[in-house]
Amino acid sequence: MNRNLIESHFPWFLKYYDNYEYNIQRADVIRYFILWMYGGVYADTDLLCQRPLDDLLRKMNQNLAIVKSSHLDSYSNWFMISSQGNSFWPKVWDQLI
Repeated sequence: MNRNLIESHFPWFLKYYDNYEYNIQRADVIRYFILWMYGGVYADTDLLCQRPLDDLLRKMNQNLAIVKSSHLDSYSNWFMISSQGNSFWPKVWDQLI
C-alpha cells in the first residue's frame, strides 16, 4: 500500500523509496508523504500524550507543521502534526534525495 502511494502520487521518488535497505526506512519516509497529502497527526505507538491536542488540532486549517527536532539540522519523526499540503514537506523530501 505505501509503495502504491509513492508510485501513484510521487513517481519521481519511487527509485529512492525502492532503494532503501531496510523496511523501517520506508516506514519512516512514507509518513512525510502521507502528512503532506492528507494532513493530520502521526505519533509513535509508545508515545504518552500528557495534554489534549485540541489547541494544536484547531490550527490544522492553517499552514502548520510541527515536528520535534533533536538537532538543528535534522527532524525526529516520532510525533508530527501537519496541515494538508504543507510547504514544509517538499523541503524535507529534498533532503531525502
